[in-house]
Parts: sequence; structure tokens; C-alpha cells
Amino acid sequence: MKRHFHVYAIVNSLTFDAYVGYSWQSPGQRLSKHVTELMQGTHHASKLQEAWNRLGAKCFHFTILAELGNVDRKKAMMVEEIFINRFGTYNEMIDGQWSDAMRNNRGTHSSRYWANPEHRRNHARKVKAAWDDPERRENYANRRSRYADPEQKTKHSEHMKALWADPERRERLEARRAARWSDPEAKARQSEKMRAYHAARRERLSDV
Repeated sequence: MKRHFHVYAIVNSLTFDAYVGYSWQSPGQRLSKHVTELMQGTHHASKLQEAWNRLGAKCFHFTILAELGNVDRKKAMMVEEIFINRFGTYNEMIDGQWSDAMRNNRGTHSSRYWANPEHRRNHARKVKAAWDDPERRENYANRRSRYADPEQKTKHSEHMKALWADPERRERLEARRAARWSDPEAKARQSEKMRAYHAARRERLSDV
């Protein structure tokens, strides 16, 4: 689905280091989310967070690097990666993928977010509001039916084959998976999640 995307940067006005991202949200909305996470110390880009903690908000400004117009997400990501390679010194990306540090930071933030009952209530309220909007429901239905189109299925299949044909990418994924499962804390967290999932599932089935 196409949206009106733009590529933006959060720039350190002292060093000209920058964090680059893309979004279909308004610049004000996207900046507000970044600032909230930075103020809470939970931003996924640790380099940006460290600089923010050290220098303060006054040393950073938000700027639009490119207005992309109505394009699909893949095109927006391609343009974002070009700007990251040129300016994104605060980004921690490897071949378009988040680094382990960024992924771990995001995981910690997400766990803390969903443990907060108020956040869960706010999320539920937003989801209900979205489903009350006929246009958004239609867009979602179109997205779900996208792969019923043989041409779209073929494109997706070719894309996935190209990704897995890259031996370096496979090695990175295998190394990341092996490192995760060799961590006792990660294994314990996964076990706890699965126990909670199956307990909830048994409870639902018992009501049937």
C-alpha cells in the first residue's frame, strides 16, 4: 500500500552526526515519539541516546531530508538506506538490518511498554478506533488479500529467494540465533513466554 512517505534526520548541531529514518506520520508525530523515548532513556539507537544524555535536547534538531510523495514502503526504505549510508552516523544498521544492540534496546523498551496497564488500555482504544473507520478497515482487507494475487506472490517469493541466496546473510542469521540460544537468560525468557502462552491457551479451551 502506498502512503505519503518522507525521510528525516535528527541532527546533532555540534558534531553534525545524525540519526536517519523514514515515516508516513507527520513530522511532528514522528519527532514527538523519538523525543519521548529519548527523554525516557529508552531509544533503540544507543549512540543517539548516549549523545542526547550527554548534550541535552538543545543540541539536536529535526529536519526533512526528502519528501517522497505517495510510494510503497519498500521504495521508502531504499531511499532511507541511501541517506543512512551518507549521514546516519547514529544509526546502527548492517545491510539494512538493525544491529543486535538496537534490537535488544527495542525489546527492552517493548517489554516495559506492554507491562504498563495504561499503555495497553491506550493501545486497545486506538485499535478499536481504527476498526471503527471503514476506510482503514478496507485498506487492511486489501493488504491481507494482496498475496491472493499470483503476481504479488511471485514477487514476494523471488525476493525471499534472493535474500536466502546470500551466504553472508545466512551466516549472520545463524550466528545471531546461536548466540541468542546460548544465553541462559534468553532461554529462560522464552520458556516463560511459552509457559504463559500455553496456560492462557488451555484456559481459553476450557471455556469452550
